[in-house]
Amino acid sequence: MYVIDRNKYKEFAAVLFQKSGKGMYAECFDYVYDMFEGHTWYVQYVLNRLFETTQVGTSAGKADATDSVSYILDIYHRTFQEMLTHFSDKQKSLLIAISKEGKVSGLSGMSFISSHGLSSASSVQGAARPLLANETIVQENGFYRISNRFFSMWLDRRF
Repeated sequence: MYVIDRNKYKEFAAVLFQKSGKGMYAECFDYVYDMFEGHTWYVQYVLNRLFETTQVGTSAGKADATDSVSYILDIYHRTFQEMLTHFSDKQKSLLIAISKEGKVSGLSGMSFISSHGLSSASSVQGAARPLLANETIVQENGFYRISNRFFSMWLDRRF
């Protein structure tokens, strides 16, 4: 995951908006940056959509960022639905559970398993192995999460 320093990225984005006679509120940028933990590709994707939809003489706010993310998730709806058809029921359940948490410290922990109605630690581990192997889920800094953050958000909103 590539992360650009928040302040440098915020300044860069502000300059680009200003050059086109547009603005973006600082809390809007922070909201997007935090939503994706600074992951550059996702932040840029949302900022690009914000830039497209912000009218000259106006500034993008947090609600505009939320609308932009919803628009992006709508664009990928069919793709994500198709992706789901390639997973077993146990894998789907695990992906949905991870999406609800955002990131999980232990996939086989009883609190995680019971709070999401998953069957057992061994079935979770069995479902996780191929998802880790094909990088649908990844482990970073001691946490498991779905690698495609838009897919994770789509799952969370849909289920």
